[in-house]
Amino acid sequence: MIQKSILDSLAPDASSPSNLQAYIDNMFDSGIQNHFLVLLFHTRSGISDSDIRASLSDILPANAAALLLEQTDQQIAYLINFTGPAQPNLKEIAKLLQPLHCSLSFSDISSNPLDISRLYNNACVAFQYSSSKVVFYDQSPSQGGLGSEALDYPYQLFDSLAEDLRLFRYDESMQKVNALFRSLNRRNHPDFFIRCILIDTVTLIVGAMNAANIDFQKYSELYYNLLYLCRNTDYAVSQKEIREKIKQMISILASELSETDLNTSQIQKFVEENCLSSNFSVSMAADHFGITTAYMSYFFKKKFHTNFSDYVWDIRLQRAKQMLEQTELPIENISVKIGYDNPSSFRRKFKETLGMSPSQYRSNVKRL
Repeated sequence: MIQKSILDSLAPDASSPSNLQAYIDNMFDSGIQNHFLVLLFHTRSGISDSDIRASLSDILPANAAALLLEQTDQQIAYLINFTGPAQPNLKEIAKLLQPLHCSLSFSDISSNPLDISRLYNNACVAFQYSSSKVVFYDQSPSQGGLGSEALDYPYQLFDSLAEDLRLFRYDESMQKVNALFRSLNRRNHPDFFIRCILIDTVTLIVGAMNAANIDFQKYSELYYNLLYLCRNTDYAVSQKEIREKIKQMISILASELSETDLNTSQIQKFVEENCLSSNFSVSMAADHFGITTAYMSYFFKKKFHTNFSDYVWDIRLQRAKQMLEQTELPIENISVKIGYDNPSSFRRKFKETLGMSPSQYRSNVKRL
C-alpha cells in the first residue's frame, strides 16, 4: 500500500522510467541501495519541461532515474533516485544543468522512500531562504531552522488516525480527518505536499479496509473517484468533496463491520469448547468465524465486557482450581490439561491471579 501511495502521488503525466510500478517496488527493496533527492527547477525564465527532461536524460548516469512529482507555472519538481553505494555529487549535477539558465534548489539526500515528502519540503524551503541561483538544502539558512516548520508533515496525526482505524474508533477517525484538513487550510501548501497528505489519508483507510477483509467492490467506485479528485483537481475547489468522500469510506468500513453476522452465544460456545487446547487463540476464533483478529478482539470486548485473553484465562483458571480441589493430578498434568504446555508459565499466571502457587492453593483447600 505504501508503494501504491507513492505511485498515486506522482504527477498524473509521470512517464519515466518505462516500468514505473516495478521501479517503485525497487525503491522499497532492502537489497538495493537507494539515494533519493528532490530537485526543483524554478521556471520563471521560461524553461520548458521538455528541455528539463532532455537535460536530465543527458546528464544522469545509468544508475539514476527521474520521476516527475509536480509541474506548475512557477516550478517543476523531480524525484531523482540513484542506486548503488556512492552518493550523488549534487554540485556536479548543478554544474551540468547550468545551460538551462534557471534557478535550482536541491533537497538533502535520504535512503528512505518514505522521506519523499520531507525532501520535497526541504527543497522548497531551501529556495525560499536563499537568493542564490543554485541552492542546496544542506547549505541553506533553512537547515539552521528558518524554514524547518514551513511544511510539517503530519506524521503524528497519521499515526493517531491509523490507531483509531485499527481499534474501530470511527468517531475519533472522523475527528482526525477534520484535523488533517484544518492543517492543510492554515496556509497555502504546494500541490504535491497536499496531494501526498490526501493520498496517504486514503491509503490508511484502504489499509484498514483490507485488514478487515472488506470486499473492494463495495467501495471501488468511491475509491477511484476520490483518487481522481486528489490527483487531478484543484484542492481549493474540491476540498469539501474530498473530505466528504474520505468520510464516506470510513462510514463504509464502520457499516460493513457492524453488519458482520456474529452470534454471541455461538462465540461463547466455541471458546468454551476449545479454550483448553494449547494452540487456542483469538486468531483461531477469528478464522473460525471468518473475521479479522482485530475485529474479533473488538467485538468480544464490546459484547462480553472483558478482553478475549482474560475470558479464556478465567475459564482455564476455574478448571485448574477444580482439578486441584478434586484430584491428585500433578501440577504439570493440570497445566497441560488447561492449555499450558509450559508448567512454569501456568504457575506464574496462577500466582499473579490468586497470590499463591497452585501447590499452596491445593494445600489450603485440604486444610478446610
